[in-house]
Amino acid sequence: MLILLVAVMTAPAMADVTITVSDNADGTADIDYACTGGDLSAVGKSLMAGIALVVTVDAADTISAITNYKADGESTIASPGYGVYMEEAQVYDTAGYGWNNGVGDPIADPCDPGTVGGIGTNSIVLELGALYDATVATGDPCNAPDASGTLCTIAVTDGATALVDIELEDAYRGGIAMEVGVADPCATLVDGAITSGVVECFDSGHADYTEWQNVGEPDCWCYKYQCQGDGDGSKQGTIKTGIYRVSFADLTILLDGWQKDATDTAFDICADFDRAEQGTIKTGIYRVSFADLTILLDNWQDDTNVTGGCGGTVDLTP
Repeated sequence: MLILLVAVMTAPAMADVTITVSDNADGTADIDYACTGGDLSAVGKSLMAGIALVVTVDAADTISAITNYKADGESTIASPGYGVYMEEAQVYDTAGYGWNNGVGDPIADPCDPGTVGGIGTNSIVLELGALYDATVATGDPCNAPDASGTLCTIAVTDGATALVDIELEDAYRGGIAMEVGVADPCATLVDGAITSGVVECFDSGHADYTEWQNVGEPDCWCYKYQCQGDGDGSKQGTIKTGIYRVSFADLTILLDGWQKDATDTAFDICADFDRAEQGTIKTGIYRVSFADLTILLDNWQDDTNVTGGCGGTVDLTP
């Protein structure tokens, strides 16, 4: 029993580390960390000394930038955090500890073993470390990182939702290195997504949503009454002649797209009121043809049946 008690008392403090992708809804996401458990006393905080991560987004997306890491001049004793970058470490000595003063950035050298992609691809390897004095007898170590915070922020190129996967790079870099005397942590990696924060103008639950995506997400299909012949999204006319949703401006749009190939520069998909191809190989297959003309004529200068339900949210009428 005494031997067991001594073993427990001298065992390294176990800690938990959680790495999370936090969407900022502006085309970027933070890579956050939190260290919990273990010995969170003033002397031993069970913090990470370093971390290596593989961050990957969808194959169709591209990581365009990395920001919000400790940049040049910010990684000082007065500004603690994970600002030591293994690729360009230039540590100066100050009473036995120091920083590299934020030289470079956390992205691993693409020539190093185990490195994938880089900026301009869909995957990067991040390496971040901290140097601090963990032997202070009283009070918090004056330059230790916080127990939780943000390692960096990544951005993607397009405005669509990009799924983000994070993994420890432990084949060559050891994944997570803890303070001296702290056991390997229980690591939890929480994947996430990067969204643009822009609300789509077309209802994702509408029956034509997939077709809207297939034809390039045209803005005009977002008009509330487009599928009922309103190709310009607004009303036309005067009090004297009458004001209608489907009238001459919409007829002009239909004529611009009439039985034209989709590659024709004069083609206008706004008049594809039935949102489908029509015709045969013999006669030709077109997006704008007789079915669309029928819809326009059925609602010509008559708003009785122009009630919406086309999946769009845009109405240009003042």
